[in-house]
Order: sequence, then structure tokens, then C-alpha cells
Amino acid sequence: NSLASDVSAHYVIRGDGHIAQIVAEGDTAWHSGNAWYNRHSIGIEFELDRVTNPVFTTEQYYAGASLVCAISARQDVPLDRDHVIGHNEVPGTTHTDPGPTWDWPHFMWLTSLCAPPTSATVHASFVSETPYPEITADDKALVSVVLRNTGSTAWRKGTDQEARLGIPGNAPDLAFLADNWPAPERPAIQQEDIVPPGGTATFSFRVKGAVPGVFVVPLRGVVDGGAWMDDMGMFTVVTVR
Repeated sequence: NSLASDVSAHYVIRGDGHIAQIVAEGDTAWHSGNAWYNRHSIGIEFELDRVTNPVFTTEQYYAGASLVCAISARQDVPLDRDHVIGHNEVPGTTHTDPGPTWDWPHFMWLTSLCAPPTSATVHASFVSETPYPEITADDKALVSVVLRNTGSTAWRKGTDQEARLGIPGNAPDLAFLADNWPAPERPAIQQEDIVPPGGTATFSFRVKGAVPGVFVVPLRGVVDGGAWMDDMGMFTVVTVR
């Protein structure tokens, strides 16, 4: 907060990641150079110093992402680039910060790690699928599906943000096809540890030829801690001869 220049920010993040709150979130801080944006936003400034930290530090990125996640949860602000912007993106101002050295993709990736999985943030698109398996009785086959994360939250293996390949609840019982699935209606989980927005995840599972027949297995991505992903009409067809 500068009395001399009549400007302020809600938060300032030091080079070592320390967060100092200067103005309460419910009050207006004069940080953007645009009165409307000042009244409808929360301003965060990152300390840069030509001697001690001339570039943004790892600690600042992590502290800033953690702070933005917390503000998002408190104020119901979507974690996307339409709502998380730089001062240089505010209309009608001459601000240039955060400048060309600020890594927006990395920062938004960090915020995605703490974004809660909900129907609004969990989305996917189809990338590829292996050919439909044809097997004989007592044989097994591997099925792989690749999905792209088109939502705004990362998929994190081993957490409540873990992405799985699911069989919708209205499907017939297909447990007799399962070969070591994580759960009867969850054939596969993501192979990658972290799949950020824009990244791809591979889901692989095995089916076994328990009885002869042709079986349609409907598939849909799901984050069990959040919501089902987009229904893209995915399925595989298992033929047991």
C-alpha cells in the first residue's frame, strides 16, 4: 500500500513466497488502473527486485497459485484465464505487469492442481481407442483409451482428483468380462501421475473371454471425487468366440 502514489493491492507475495495481506478482500484496492476492475477484483502483486530476486521465483509461483486457489474457493471465481488475468490485460490501462517473463501456462497448471473436481471443471474429449478385441474362450485382451483433459482441474492419480474410465450405471452387468479391474464398474484408472488441463491420459484394462458372445461395453470418463466427464458415446465391443 503506497500512500504517496495512492495505490494498493490486496496481497503482496515476496520473493521467498511469503504472502502479506494489505487490504481485506471485501474492500477495494486500487491496483489495476481501472475503477470497475478495482471494485470487482482482488489484486495480487509479486515482489521483484533487481538484486535479491530479479525473476519470479519458484516460491512465488507456488504461493501465488495456492493463494489464487483459496480466493477462488472463497469468492467462487472460476480458475481460468478469463478470470485470472494480469494487470496488463485490464482494459484501458498502461500496466505492463506481470511482464514477458511470467509463465502463465505453468502458473495455471499449478492452480489446476488444487481446483476441486466438479461437473463444471471436469471435462474430456476423445483422442483414440484400440481396435475392438476378438478373443477365444479363456483368452484375454488389452483395451486402451486415450482422453484429453479439456476441463480446468488436473487429474491426479491416487487422489480424489483421479480420473477413471467408468461404465455408466444404466449399463448391464459386465463383471464377467473383468480381469483385475480396480472396481466392477471402473475398468481403468489413469496411467499418468498428473494430467494437467490440455494433457492426455491413457486408460488400459483387460477383458477375458468368460462366455461366448458379442458384448458392448459402454465407457465414460469419471472423477469419482467430482463428476462424470462428457458423454461422448464411447464403447468397446468384445467378441468372444
